[in-house]
Amino acid sequence: VSHGFVPDHQQADWAMFQEWQELVHTRFDVPVSSITTRMARLLYAVSRATRPRTIVCAGSAWGNALVWLAGGSPGAECIGVDIDPGCSAVAVRNFEAIGRDARILVEDARAVADQLPQVELLLLDADDAETGKGILVPILESLSPVLHPGSLVLAHDSALPTFA
Repeated sequence: VSHGFVPDHQQADWAMFQEWQELVHTRFDVPVSSITTRMARLLYAVSRATRPRTIVCAGSAWGNALVWLAGGSPGAECIGVDIDPGCSAVAVRNFEAIGRDARILVEDARAVADQLPQVELLLLDADDAETGKGILVPILESLSPVLHPGSLVLAHDSALPTFA
């Protein structure tokens, strides 16, 4: 990919992905998810290619999107943020089960900027009952002060009618 988005010399290590996938599929508890195998590969590849030092997932639920980003950047600090304490507890157990450090905050993602380091990769995956994925813009606005210059921001499921 050109124009500075993904360095040309970076490639995903697909053997490493397959090992990570096996670990996640055997030890992660994910009751329901829209993360398909293709989406998992994409998240892994984007993280692998960009090598962020800090990854934040706003709307992390059980950690199923965050784990694929974590797999692509083994040394990155990973932080999940979700307002649901039940989902967050499962996320903590999931990351413990695979031996990967991740800090899970049980908070509204619009109110955590002061608890975050500079963020190099931000995945917006929250939704709410009133605005659906409309919540992503206020989350992005509240987290913009901690985005590192050149950060990558991804929005998951933002165009699906189910979440609109």
